[in-house]
This record gives sequence, structure tokens and C-alpha cells, in this order.
Amino acid sequence: MKKSIGFLFAVLIWIAVMPAVAQDDDGKLSYGDVIQDEITNRNFEKEYHFEASAGDVVRIAVDPEDSDEFRNPGVLLLNADYDVIAEAFDSYGVSLFDEIVEAGLHYILATRSGGRSGDGVGQFYLSLNRVPLMRDGQELCESTTSESANYYAVKASDDFDISYRFTAGSFRPEVSINRIGGGELTSVSLLSGSGLERGSIGHGVTDGSNTLLIVSVDQRSWDWSSNKTADYRIKFSSVEPVATSEIQISSVSNMNVRGGPGTQFEILGTLPRGTDAVAVGRNNDGSWLEMETGWVFADLVETCGDILQLPVTSE
Repeated sequence: MKKSIGFLFAVLIWIAVMPAVAQDDDGKLSYGDVIQDEITNRNFEKEYHFEASAGDVVRIAVDPEDSDEFRNPGVLLLNADYDVIAEAFDSYGVSLFDEIVEAGLHYILATRSGGRSGDGVGQFYLSLNRVPLMRDGQELCESTTSESANYYAVKASDDFDISYRFTAGSFRPEVSINRIGGGELTSVSLLSGSGLERGSIGHGVTDGSNTLLIVSVDQRSWDWSSNKTADYRIKFSSVEPVATSEIQISSVSNMNVRGGPGTQFEILGTLPRGTDAVAVGRNNDGSWLEMETGWVFADLVETCGDILQLPVTSE
């Protein structure tokens, strides 16, 4: 995995502002949790556990609070039989990526390189997240900061492209397609540049298998930017694209949700300003969009993607 002083600088800033939440007394974690703990010479392994579903792609990160004191952290992922299924170690902060094969209980061990014979000690933050799966043809409107990275899982049985467009912000992230090996990421394709506005990168799948890859959107490894943000759009498209089945929408004002595509239909509820939702269909001209809970007027929402690619679910 790539390492740089700039990466260390970003991690330290991220840790400084990252909230910590306490896990249950028995060490149980859930997706989205961030906890603070400590490695000492007496307790050089800290154990946690969580429930996972088959097919979940997980990211487990261990970041020392003081990387000058706590060097070479490590993290191990174990199944319900306590067999190690993935592990990762790094100099300053470490992330482990893996796909869960069997549903059920899994264990996490936060540790240090060398175990008992290692010398790294100190406070650390551990985070557990499920990496979202990108669906073929769906465009995502996302945001990130120069102190963090966004990750997406891609499963492909044929060649595909990742298209990217910067829309607003104060820094230009880079986009990378990565393989998972031994819990760690190895970049195989990279889209980068100090003035990167848009572009695409492709990946060939030669064996027809349902290959799992991780797409990352991150600060460039040599960039020292801090306290900066970026908005962007990203899309996964196979060689033979499928029809878009849903798109992201966000309401720009308080609006009614109706029982059909028109003001003559009954009001089922409201969608407050700034609410994110998903549209799954449209009327013939795309002036109304269907959600799972009803219909909204298209002019009153911001959309991520082409609404005319949605299926027509009402004339």
C-alpha cells in the first residue's frame, strides 16, 4: 500500500477531529462504530466482535493517536471458529479490507507488529465500516475531505469503466481501482492530477469470475492539503450497461409526496427540504419521480444521474 508523509499528516488531522464511541462492555461492534482503546506491553491484543452477513465487504481501520509513539499497528479478522481469514500491518495507520464469506459472528484483533515482542504502545482508534457496493449503471453524487477517503466495492464478471467528475470543492482527489490481497489494497489503475476535473479508468476481467475490487477516492499521496472538501460524481458501468433502476435525489424545498404523478393525486406525506431519497421510476416525460413512498415533482429535487434512464412506471 502507498505510504507517504502526506498520508501520515492527513491521518493525524483526521484522528484529531474523529469522534469516538464506546463499544458494548463485551466488545461488540456494529458497522459505523469508531472506538478508542490502548495497546500496552501487557495487553498487546485487543479483541472485539461483530455480526456480519455473507457478501458484506468490510473495512477495519486502526489508527494510532500518536504515531510517533505507537508504530506498526496491525489488525486481524477472524471467523466464528477463531481462524484468521485476513490480516494487515502498516507503519502508521492500517486498513484491512475483506469480503465476508459466511454469515455470523466475526472477531477483530487490534495489535502491533511482533505481538508480544513488539514495542509499539499507545492509544488508537478502531473503526468498522461496510463498504457500499456500486450497482451497474448507477451514478453516485458524493463528498469527501482531504483528511479521509471514500471506498466502494465493485463486483464484475466482464470489463468495466469507472467514470468520475469533480463538481465543487477546494482539492482534487484521485481515483484508484484496487485489488484486495491479504487484507490490503494494491492499486491496479489510477486517475490523478492536480487539476483533475473528469475522466474514466477501465479494468479488464479476463476469467469471467465475479471479481471483487475496491474503488477509492482519496487525497493524492504527495498532497499535504488539510481542511479541504470535494464534491464529485462517480459511476460504475459495464461493457454492456444495464438500465438504471434508481437514482439519488435530494429535495430543495419542503414538498408534498403524492399518490401519483400529478397534483390531482392525494397527499401521502411530505419530504422536508434537504432530505435524501431514491427515485425508482418516472412518468413518461420525467416531470414526476416515483419513490417507494410516493411521487414527487421533479423540478423540486436535485438528481444524481439522468432521470430519463429510469423506467417509466406511470404514464
